[in-house]
Amino acid sequence: MSEGTRTAYQRVGNESIPVDARGLKELILRGIDSTYDSSISRYEFENYSFTKLKAAYKQRTGENFDEDDFISFSLILYEMERRNASLGLVTFCIGGGQGLSAIYERC
Repeated sequence: MSEGTRTAYQRVGNESIPVDARGLKELILRGIDSTYDSSISRYEFENYSFTKLKAAYKQRTGENFDEDDFISFSLILYEMERRNASLGLVTFCIGGGQGLSAIYERC
């Protein structure tokens, strides 16, 4: 620490190198035996926007993506929140030899 600044260092081989903000967060998580993906998110389902998903679903299936359809996707949404993930992938059969995949992005 010098001149009012604080710098975190990490051992790499036989030397200590400065760590940026992201590296510091990773070191803290490693120190508590955790990962960023396993951190509980502070965001609630109601704060998600699915307009791109609904438009793609309509384009590919010709049907509207109703609020009831979120039940089918609830597991991935729970996992995204639980892991604090920004992206989630869901695939499922929609009948007639067809499948659908969706990538969720939390904004």
